[in-house]
Amino acid sequence: MPDFAAGVTCIDGRFQEQLTRWVRDRFSVAYVDLVTSPGVAAALADGDAVIVDEVVRELGPSLTAHDAAGVVIAAHEGCAADPSDVATQEAGLHDALATLGERLSADRPLVAVHLRADGSVVEIAARPASASG
Repeated sequence: MPDFAAGVTCIDGRFQEQLTRWVRDRFSVAYVDLVTSPGVAAALADGDAVIVDEVVRELGPSLTAHDAAGVVIAAHEGCAADPSDVATQEAGLHDALATLGERLSADRPLVAVHLRADGSVVEIAARPASASG
């Protein structure tokens, strides 16, 4: 069983524990490496090259040294950096997953989720791991 998975999420501390619990359960891991940036899911959805490059760079140690079992991209309700409504954030998560998926090897799953203020986590999209990587 792998020890690690990775999460890419906003800096908003209200949602980090919620995401960490969900990622631990989803991938049956003990630890979750977090890459955080304000409104990161929206920036990934927009294809912001600076943010995309930074996220890929910061995921590097999690993917190589920690052999993360999967990567989760999260957006959340009430985001100060991305004040769009839930439907818009959910639609953007598909684009964020595609953008990051172009830069990450397909040898591990990539999942996009929306974190709700009520504590729930909604899986929006996923790219399963490819056997050929």
